[in-house]
Amino acid sequence: MGTEFDQGQRAPHPSPPSDQQPAAGPSIKLPRSVERARDFMYVQGGLGVLWAIVGLLPIVLGAVAGYAQAVLPLVIGAITFVFTVFLAALSFVLASMVRTRRPGVRTAILVLESIIAALQVLNVLAVSVLVAAGGNFRAVIQALSGLAIALAILIPMAREEARAWFLSAA
Repeated sequence: MGTEFDQGQRAPHPSPPSDQQPAAGPSIKLPRSVERARDFMYVQGGLGVLWAIVGLLPIVLGAVAGYAQAVLPLVIGAITFVFTVFLAALSFVLASMVRTRRPGVRTAILVLESIIAALQVLNVLAVSVLVAAGGNFRAVIQALSGLAIALAILIPMAREEARAWFLSAA
């Protein structure tokens, strides 16, 4: 005859002393503003890929149809496509790294979003000039939405709450 533990019952585990606090670290909840900024980074990355593909389609279709006499528009379109996809991929990577709370992640996000916001301001100005000359107003909406998304990420990440959350991991 065996003991009660031999018959498939587990031995009771001692509970931790009540005076010990759980260790700080990954279990600390992500602040809401940082979580929203991270979500906007995923949206920004997805829209960046979409805008790059949509922007490249007319250039590729024009080249296939034989309308591209000049090489410069093709080169500019290809460079813009690669740069936009690179920024979108960087946005995805940094968004996925937010929960790691590594010291450089917040700084990299602030730098990336500052660059994107500056580029979007230039885009808004350039597109506004083209619209004034009879261009397409939808491009202004696209440029303004890109600027709004960049600011929706940049502002919460620059706040003290985000700084404190990232620093508390160190």
